[in-house]
Amino acid sequence: MKEEQPNVLWFNGSIVPWEEATVHVWSELAIRGASVFDGLRAFWSEERQTYALFALDEHLERLFQSARLLRFPPYGSVDELKRAIAELLQTLDYRAHTYIRPTLFIQEGRYGFSADDTVMGAYIVAFPVGHPAAMQRGIRCCVSSWRRSSELSFSPRIKAGANYLGLRLPKVEALERGYDDVILLNDRDTVAEGSGAALFLIRNGRAYTPPVNAGILESITREKVMALLRESGIETIERDIVRTELYTADELFMCGTLCEIQPVVEVDGYVLGDGQPGPVSCAVRDRYLAIVDQHDRVPTGWLTEIPASAEGGKS
Repeated sequence: MKEEQPNVLWFNGSIVPWEEATVHVWSELAIRGASVFDGLRAFWSEERQTYALFALDEHLERLFQSARLLRFPPYGSVDELKRAIAELLQTLDYRAHTYIRPTLFIQEGRYGFSADDTVMGAYIVAFPVGHPAAMQRGIRCCVSSWRRSSELSFSPRIKAGANYLGLRLPKVEALERGYDDVILLNDRDTVAEGSGAALFLIRNGRAYTPPVNAGILESITREKVMALLRESGIETIERDIVRTELYTADELFMCGTLCEIQPVVEVDGYVLGDGQPGPVSCAVRDRYLAIVDQHDRVPTGWLTEIPASAEGGKS
């Protein structure tokens, strides 16, 4: 899917034309990928004329946590970025489901170690992105020959641009083998996560997901899914999962901001169930969609509404 390039983005404190959001080639952003980011969705409601941002505070708090873990000097505040996101959404005025990516980066200063000689920068980009079709049909995955980075090399807890480069080769490997996505093991040979998505395994009426110390991002969507499973009466257990459990699962599904809830129907050639999205995966997916699209029985704190621009939508 080709991304639509917006005309403007929020950059270092104001809305600027797309082509003017530049940094020097010798910035830490360019030479070492010295950036942290987060991604969240804003769900447009034609009826309400609002964007509903999913777990806004939690995503921005994780962004600042990633910056702190990488010892970046402070930049702004959660409230400042919340105002910036609202301004950007109202300026772009897509009136469609939108993906938002705020980024903090080191603009000046070697390594950005000392706050006295470091200049931090920030930008926020927003693109119209609808629900992926794979939510309905399911995806085929393979287990990668590559490993997820460990806590003692580059912690997956840090949502850094450089960290995600480690997911490039696994993803390319999966696509070259004819699969839709990849499942990575960690350095203990147990299951970690997908290429930017958490994993849930359903077997004998219980749900299992790898724990945080299995080499995964502390996924916000994962936490919300665990709440939905418990809401539906399904016992949910965090524990290590070994590779062959993937092949004997009743169901698998991935979850994350961009993929949302995607059933997995095959792993390494092993077809799960009847090869169609399973009942638990579908129930979680449908409940999630009812919350974000229809505002049906929204759990407290899940959605933050921002009104559309008063000038009217893009023609």
